[in-house]
Amino acid sequence: MPDTAVTSIQQKYQRQYAADLESNRSEQKDIERQIATLEETLGRLRADEKWLADQVELVPTHPETTAVPRAEDGAPAPVRPEETSVPEPRQEAHSATVPKKTAKKAAKKAAKKAAEKAAEKAPAKKTTATATVTERAAKPVAKKAATVKTTGKGAEPPLGDLLLRVLATNPVEPRTAAEVVTGLEKAFPERARDINTVRNTLERLVAKSRVERTKQGSTVYYTVPQQSGAGTQEADTTPAGEESETVAAQV
Repeated sequence: MPDTAVTSIQQKYQRQYAADLESNRSEQKDIERQIATLEETLGRLRADEKWLADQVELVPTHPETTAVPRAEDGAPAPVRPEETSVPEPRQEAHSATVPKKTAKKAAKKAAKKAAEKAAEKAPAKKTTATATVTERAAKPVAKKAATVKTTGKGAEPPLGDLLLRVLATNPVEPRTAAEVVTGLEKAFPERARDINTVRNTLERLVAKSRVERTKQGSTVYYTVPQQSGAGTQEADTTPAGEESETVAAQV
């Protein structure tokens, strides 16, 4: 009897241990399956993150539209003449070179403003004559303003030249717009710009054949052409987020 009792107890514990061992192995397999699923999900999320980051760089931004003032009844409020008047152009000694078209527009706006002021002050019967005289007087001013160029020693180089310098630091290495922004912040921190302004300026340089543009997948890269360096490039006078000031003679 004692031997039979011992054998029964051993068999009982053996069955219990075997069941616990099977449960342990089953739980390990469940955890391994969960880990594999989580790793697969993590890999997919990382791939989606890279794709989304590339898409963010390619999406152009649109300037915010100016809100139209509304009257109390919901209709657009009337705009007073003084609210739509064009500010008088100012002349600075160290501003960038003014394009001819921009100078002509500034001169025409200045002449128009002068005509409006004269029309408000003059009697009604003399309005037409005053406007005609003002327009005639403004024509030589417009021609003169179109040829105005600033030659101050302190004039800052345009953004396009700075980007060419950044790219020329390592001309054989293609760079994305974000990398060019980083290089601009390091080399010229006082002239740092957002990525959209930098990308638009680079695209203008590409159109002028001053920068080469390549694309790998969804990523766009920019390089300086091998036959030309940044030091021999002409100044890029096209406004691209630059603080270019319109220079015109006072009317």
